[in-house]
Amino acid sequence: MRIIGDISGIRGRRKGFVFLGICIAVGIIAGSVMAAENSIHADSAWFHQFFSPLNGGGTFSESVGRSALSSVIFLAAVFFSGFFVFGQPIGVALLAWRGVGIGISVAEMYKIHGAGAIPEVIMLILPKAFVSAIVAVLAVRELIRSSNMLMSHVINGEKADNEKYEIRLYIIKFLVLFIISLISVTITAAAEVLIT
Repeated sequence: MRIIGDISGIRGRRKGFVFLGICIAVGIIAGSVMAAENSIHADSAWFHQFFSPLNGGGTFSESVGRSALSSVIFLAAVFFSGFFVFGQPIGVALLAWRGVGIGISVAEMYKIHGAGAIPEVIMLILPKAFVSAIVAVLAVRELIRSSNMLMSHVINGEKADNEKYEIRLYIIKFLVLFIISLISVTITAAAEVLIT
């Protein structure tokens, strides 16, 4: 718990970013292994999260809509977890879950197309997955910062003077992260239409 608590501090920012990056990497590895061993329903949207063009839909609008919905669900879950004192472990779990979606999507592409999937994985999955991973890490970092602040208020028994400002800033940051996600899925969907 101390590692998570230090993530939002100035000294621990770099260490915290690496820690959260490792969490999503663990999810990617777990998703790849689960897909390779057929231990989960890889065709379930709750698992693949529409990272792969195989699951995005046939049209541009379907692909954007499904990927955007996946981003909204993830960011909303992270956002609301930031309003809980013990939201940190939820954030870490959500981060790993996001990684599982990336891992499953890549593994499924290789299972279906073999080595021929490499160009599609590089052009269609990895850019969206990279942006999604960065957005996910930044979102969970904000969750942890917010959750730690709430915990500090509870422990110290005092209300922050700038609480309204902090909440407004928290909302703005998540709106920016959603816009970045939307731009990413739109570009990727356009690429899917052109390439496939």
